[in-house]
Amino acid sequence: MSNLLIYVGFSGLYLSVLYAAFQFASYRKFNFSYQRILLIGSLLFALILPLISFGTLVQDTLYGIQLPVLELGASEASQEANSTGSGNAFYWLGLLKIGFLLGMGLSFFRFLYGLFKILFLVLRSTIIKQEQLRIIKTRAVKTPASFWHFIFLPQELDLDSDEAKIILMHERFHFERAHSLDNLLVAACQVFYWWLPTYYFLHQKLRLIHEYEVDALMLHSNSKYDYSNFLIEQLSSHQELLLVNNFNSFTQKRIVMMYQEKKPVSRLLGLAIYLLAIPAIVFIQSCQQEKDQSILAERNLIELDRESEERFFEETTSDTIMLANGGSNVEQVINNKRTVYTKPDQLPYASSCQSLTTEERESCSNNALMTFVYTNIKYPKTARDRGTQGMVVSEFVVTDKGNVESVKVIKDIGDGTAEAVMHVLDKMKGNDFKWNPGTVDGKPVNVLYTLPVKFKLE
Repeated sequence: MSNLLIYVGFSGLYLSVLYAAFQFASYRKFNFSYQRILLIGSLLFALILPLISFGTLVQDTLYGIQLPVLELGASEASQEANSTGSGNAFYWLGLLKIGFLLGMGLSFFRFLYGLFKILFLVLRSTIIKQEQLRIIKTRAVKTPASFWHFIFLPQELDLDSDEAKIILMHERFHFERAHSLDNLLVAACQVFYWWLPTYYFLHQKLRLIHEYEVDALMLHSNSKYDYSNFLIEQLSSHQELLLVNNFNSFTQKRIVMMYQEKKPVSRLLGLAIYLLAIPAIVFIQSCQQEKDQSILAERNLIELDRESEERFFEETTSDTIMLANGGSNVEQVINNKRTVYTKPDQLPYASSCQSLTTEERESCSNNALMTFVYTNIKYPKTARDRGTQGMVVSEFVVTDKGNVESVKVIKDIGDGTAEAVMHVLDKMKGNDFKWNPGTVDGKPVNVLYTLPVKFKLE
């Protein structure tokens, strides 16, 4: 549920940025089909971009032997928090989730209700076929409207009248331009964006562009004066059907647009202005993924190439010794180098799995390690109270003697989570969890391991 809230939040942010760019790029530009493409493109881009990964956690940025991701929940921690009276964060987060789900549910019901009402009207009415169109005369509508090739007309309208011919031509253009597909897509998106004001601005703008686009086509065979007067004559009460193209929508704005002077503008210029928003959005997305996923490991100036066939690297370690100098002790740092493997012939394994076959040892070791971590780690109270979630990634070296050294956290999400992981690694370093070393050509070697721990409140 938290992942859904994060997705919808970032998607809404991207949609707002793109719509602002659209408004700026389309100012006083009259290519309505072009504007329609930009609006639908903005909506689709905002829905898809939060799902795009610019780099994955365990495949693109980590080196060494990748251990399974250990997911640490907070079910037992939540119980402790409630018993100590520190569960306010969970309470408000729970209310937020419930409110969002209620909004989604109501929006989804409204969408289904709109479809059902149209379907019910089609099934219970007599349909008049006219080429590709399906005309339905009914008392259920007060103004002409269309959905796909279904045209809904008031019962009293004479199909042989000039008025009906203009209306049918108008609604035919809606059908030929597939405006109902746009309406369905945008209406369905309300399930996610019911809370976002930008969504309603975009929806209204798209409906207006649909009418502008059709009006421009209608003026090819009708004069501005006659057509605008006809629109005024059609003004009546509000259409009760949802998801339809309503004939008398935005009449005043449409008439103003017909008489507005059209100046030649460059579509490329408008597109260039619109595309300026893309780098900003990609930057926001990449920053979010860097926080949640990506890792830049720093290992004593070690540079590794994932595409190379290198199986090992040289690691520099430092030891501090005390030397006697004239009756006093002097600290001296000694740098040592050792070869650490990222692709040994045989992996290190837990000593408790020694009696198993080679094929069984890896699974046994992973299970033993998971049990050890879950037994010794706790979800930090500060992280729980602040709602901190995410991946903490650590690494360590299992030496050629089976010891654990070079312990470090290479990605931290804060609020004590790194300290919780280091506590486990320190216990492992203290031989609470014993390893048998990995081998290359039958000889024990040092092997680098990466241990990701996912802190998750749900």
